[in-house]
Amino acid sequence: CPRCGKQFNHSSNLNRHMNVHRGVKSHGCGVCGKSFTQKSTLHDHMNLHSGERPYRCSYCDVRF
Repeated sequence: CPRCGKQFNHSSNLNRHMNVHRGVKSHGCGVCGKSFTQKSTLHDHMNLHSGERPYRCSYCDVRF
């Protein structure tokens, strides 16, 4: 990437990555309409709507 130096094996991955720098938010939530630049961020956001807490603290077992 000419902006941050991250390297990619395929030009399609670089093109997708460039959307982060351009601020393109192509991953939209079907529940509330909020949009995100990365699919993984949308996935984490969807946990708010579903109530799913897939992560667990290794010290106190609290889920988030």
